[in-house]
Parts: sequence; structure tokens; C-alpha cells
Amino acid sequence: MENIYSKFKDKPLADAIAHQSTINTVLNSKAKKVLEMGGGIGTLSYACLSNGAEVDIYEQSEECRKELKKNLAEFDGKYTITKDYRVLPPHKNYDLLIIDGGSGNGRDKGFPMSVWHYVNYITVKKIIVDGYRRMQFGFARNGLRRQYIYKITFHDKCSEIDCKKCNSKILRILNYIYWELRVKYYYRSKK
Repeated sequence: MENIYSKFKDKPLADAIAHQSTINTVLNSKAKKVLEMGGGIGTLSYACLSNGAEVDIYEQSEECRKELKKNLAEFDGKYTITKDYRVLPPHKNYDLLIIDGGSGNGRDKGFPMSVWHYVNYITVKKIIVDGYRRMQFGFARNGLRRQYIYKITFHDKCSEIDCKKCNSKILRILNYIYWELRVKYYYRSKK
């Protein structure tokens, strides 16, 4: 597999592309149905598509959408692009949700609560949060606690959440409390 980071790092608008560790985590997920919040210029989209996945991408920036289409041209028909976070995802079941935007800050223009809404709307097996998007990471965990128990793995520049539906409210609450304490400890250790 070619080095996807190297392929994208010098492209126009590449100032905020995904970290190499996030790309590797996405590739290792082997997901076949992916929802990506914040497609940017397509680094993580490309990683998923080159692994045989179908990808539904949210990207509000017109500049990024143009670059995204150029960079994913070889995968035409394998992905969709939605420009407005107020539109619900086109499917209900996903193997992977990638959170690489939606903060509402800067060029991304997404609204941060969309993470919480989407986690409650879709069924998902895994979530990967690129970089240190603490607000979106928090909204994801908060949304998961209503239907899932989960396990978090912290990587160098991303977080990975393995999700499992759970009918037991008490297990979901205990799982949520446990991981909130672990996340708090993790962030303290990074200071």
C-alpha cells in the first residue's frame, strides 16, 4: 500500500490532513461502509476507498469539496458527498464513523452537536476521532452511552472506539463512567 500521507501532504489545502497514525488506524479497521464527518481533501476517504469501502462524506467547504472530487476521481460511484451537516446520513448502518471535522471552527464550519445526533441516528461498530478533537470525542461518548457499551484505544494522534449495542442500562452507565474516568486520566497525563 502506498504511503497515503505522502500522497496528500503537498496537495492544495493540505494544511490539516489526517495524521499518519489515523490513516493506519483507518486502514486497519477494514471497514466496508464508512461515514466520514469532515472529508477535507480526502486523505481518510482515500484510505477507506483504497481498502474497498463505500464512503459517505460530509464536507461543507466548497474549496475542499472540489479538491475531494479531484483526489477521489478514481473511485467515482463509490462515495457520496453531503455539504450540510443538517442532512441526516444516507444510511443507518456503518462499520466505521470517522470524525475529522464538525467542530464549527475555522474552515470546517460543521456544527459540533452533529456528532451526538449521528451517533444516536446510526448503528456503528467503530468510531475513529482524528487528532485532539476533544469536543467531538466527548459528544461521541455522550451519544454512545444511550445505546452502547464501548472500549477506547488511544493512539498517537487519534482515538478509536469499539462499539457494541447493549440493552442493559446499568451496564451502559457503568461503562460510561469507567471510560469518562479513563479519558480524564489520559488527558491529565498528556499535560
